[in-house]
Amino acid sequence: MQCGGLEEGVNEIQKSRYHSPRLYHSSADRCVPRSRELCIRVRAVYVSFGHLEDSKTGRPVFNAAAWKRADNVLAEILPGLYSDPPNETLYTVRLKENGLVMKNKYSMVMYDCSRGTNRVEGVHRYLITTLLGSNTGVEMSVALLGERRHRHNQTVAESRRLAYPKVGHYDTWLIEELQVLYLSNHGILLYPNFTNSSQYISTNESFDAVALQSFEVHEALQERCREIQNDKGSLPTDQRPQVSYQGLGF
Repeated sequence: MQCGGLEEGVNEIQKSRYHSPRLYHSSADRCVPRSRELCIRVRAVYVSFGHLEDSKTGRPVFNAAAWKRADNVLAEILPGLYSDPPNETLYTVRLKENGLVMKNKYSMVMYDCSRGTNRVEGVHRYLITTLLGSNTGVEMSVALLGERRHRHNQTVAESRRLAYPKVGHYDTWLIEELQVLYLSNHGILLYPNFTNSSQYISTNESFDAVALQSFEVHEALQERCREIQNDKGSLPTDQRPQVSYQGLGF
């Protein structure tokens, strides 16, 4: 009975590997080899299959243009552009709502991978729908980007930081006030793993919209705006050149 049960379990795993590969992909932290090893492996594939003939056309799989593109790929692999960054962890353990490590039905630890462009494409989609189809000024655009950045950081912190509180909203300044009040009344923090931004010292630097034009163009733009203001009065806020040349933002 034990042998039969073991064999049945192995068959179930094999079926799952075929029909549900994502189940195993999410439970294995993979890596892209270093540039030299990766270049050798990719080139071996090109050499092994590039000269084979297509069964329908009778022509080689790789023509002259394809071999040129293959050489370009190898040229990009050698500097390490396709390999994982050294000393960087691209996999993090997935956590449940209660902060415990998430596992699948086979008790395999599940990972969340930072490799790929899905998250980047999601941000691009948000930017397109928010800014492309609306007449949004510079100041409002920066405000929208700041709000998006704040929500993204909050969401990532909830999913990847151990014991980070999930409060159900993005008004973190309210949580900070609650933290201070709770500490004052009870002598402990309500959310020990939540860091209040008010605990950091403010500096003169900021990271926001940055002017791409040269200093001369920026000065000419400022002068033209002053001329318009003298002729027609004050400009609307969203039409003023408020982005400084040093990129200090608003």
